Amino acid sequence: MRASHPLFLVASVCLLLALAACSSGDGDGGGGPGPTVELATISDLRVIAGSDTTVTLAWTVPAALAKAGGDIRYDLRQVAAADRATAWDAWTPLPAPTADAASGGTHTHVVGGLQAGQAYAFRLSASTDGRTWSAPAPAALGVAAADHDPFAPAAITDLAVWSATETSLTLGWSATGDDLETGTAASYEVRWSTTPLDAENFAAATLVAGEPAPVAEAPGVLGITLTGLAAGTTYYCAVVARDDEEQASDLSNVCVAEARDLRVIRVFVDRSGDYPTIEAAIRHATAGDLVLVGPGRYTWTNQATGDSLKGLINVARDQDGFEIRSMAGAEATIIDAERQGGCWSVTGGSFSENGEIVDYAGVTIDGFTLTNGNATGVPVNTEGGGWGGGGIYLHLSDSIIRNCIITGNEAIEGGGVWIGGQGDAILENCLITDNEAEYGGGVLLVNSAPHITVRNCEIRGNTGRVAGGLYAFHCTFTLEDCLIVDNDGGSSGGGVTMSRLWPYDPAPDGPQPSAIIGCTIARNRSINRGSGLYVYDGSIPRVERTVIAFNVGAPAFTGVGAAWIELGCSLVFGHAGGENLPFQSVDLGGNLDVDPQFVDTVDWRPGAASPCLPENRETDACGLIGAREAE
Repeated sequence: MRASHPLFLVASVCLLLALAACSSGDGDGGGGPGPTVELATISDLRVIAGSDTTVTLAWTVPAALAKAGGDIRYDLRQVAAADRATAWDAWTPLPAPTADAASGGTHTHVVGGLQAGQAYAFRLSASTDGRTWSAPAPAALGVAAADHDPFAPAAITDLAVWSATETSLTLGWSATGDDLETGTAASYEVRWSTTPLDAENFAAATLVAGEPAPVAEAPGVLGITLTGLAAGTTYYCAVVARDDEEQASDLSNVCVAEARDLRVIRVFVDRSGDYPTIEAAIRHATAGDLVLVGPGRYTWTNQATGDSLKGLINVARDQDGFEIRSMAGAEATIIDAERQGGCWSVTGGSFSENGEIVDYAGVTIDGFTLTNGNATGVPVNTEGGGWGGGGIYLHLSDSIIRNCIITGNEAIEGGGVWIGGQGDAILENCLITDNEAEYGGGVLLVNSAPHITVRNCEIRGNTGRVAGGLYAFHCTFTLEDCLIVDNDGGSSGGGVTMSRLWPYDPAPDGPQPSAIIGCTIARNRSINRGSGLYVYDGSIPRVERTVIAFNVGAPAFTGVGAAWIELGCSLVFGHAGGENLPFQSVDLGGNLDVDPQFVDTVDWRPGAASPCLPENRETDACGLIGAREAE
């Protein structure tokens, strides 16, 4: 018989050894590693104590400990609390806690070497083999001090009516955290009044009895019903959250609603609702209705309603006066156009009915992610939205867009948002990020005589060949409490670009009504004109209580064609390209040219000693400068 080749013998031995190793590793000393056990995310990481140099963390040990033969490992990391939104990989690793507590028990761990009085965020991941790790726990916040928990719950911003009758209102809101947005609030206090509510009179309003209950249709949403109401009466409702130490959040948004029979239309991604698709529900909605959309990803494919001109979802000209709202918020409710066209359009206008002019297509769209829109291939003179607003397109409409995430879209004009024609449109509480366009990477406002309002939005990381953040062309607008950062405007206009009023006749005497108030315009880029603010063609905006800082490339300001800026109570700093205001600009007083002392470049919040904070200035009454308060 022919002898075996030596390499064959070696391979056979290696194979047998490998098989033997696979058959052991069960914790009985067989010499092989134990089986990989995937651990769930630790959900209750918290700070329970502190001193001048330490905080003490606690969490429940993952239940897989017994299966792992006692071999569990931790990866603990920290950052400054203000930087907690940064990626996990950028957090600072700490010495790993020892796994000395039983599965299901409470583990405590002291983190030392901290700076007295400083606020920190901590996250923790677990593994049984050092290769497969659980997702990091939600951040736990704490201060190196005996008073380790100064953090009240974050204010609720999405309180809204979910259903109503002539004698009742059912309210819903997203659960908030124990420490700002992290953890779980301990309790909620809901009150109502028949007169407007604010933080001063909230405690005197009528308390709603009972505890809120989870809404089955929408994970993370709580609901409560007000009963015994008077038909046709308008009610003002608000809520405050409290943590386990009775620290109260700021007052929520005030929900204003009438006790009346409200028709609610429900839509779910599996087509089990009142109508199979979002657009079908919209087609059957009338003034006063509420369309509630369940969580899920609604795509060009599964909706099958897409139109190459008007996008995946369209509100038609003959519709008005109803609301389309997600049940579980923008992160859980995604409109995905799959690059087949735009995501959403509202096409309105004025029409004559029985001798009267009636305006249509003014709706509210609340709480969606709009992504993968593509509006780049249709000529500009084509009716519809095929060339503008990859995320959302509003034409001849006074619609309200709120609480939306508009990201990863592309268009010729307005990569994320296009608003034009006319109409008192409002864009508020939205994140507009990573969109791209020829003109206006994030937002484009165009040819509109009534006032457009952009309020409390983040316009971040968008790219335009001209105008990266927001481009206002021949229209009037107010930009208020907005963060406009890290946008690239190509040749011109990194942060904000604007021209004169619509229509095309000369601008009226005196300053036009466009204004930028209480914003932060930072680290935007353009090559030739206005890395922060570019005005031209007779534009004369009023800029107040705004930070313009660290913009890159071109000068901070550029004015062309009898355009200038009226600047007051603002801070301008950190522009290598220059900071001179355009010719004829007006100094309204209270302006600063010092370092704003931001503590992070995510939220761009000022530090405790920042000149943006009124308590650090002695001689002016400007109030807060910039879009963010100190944390």
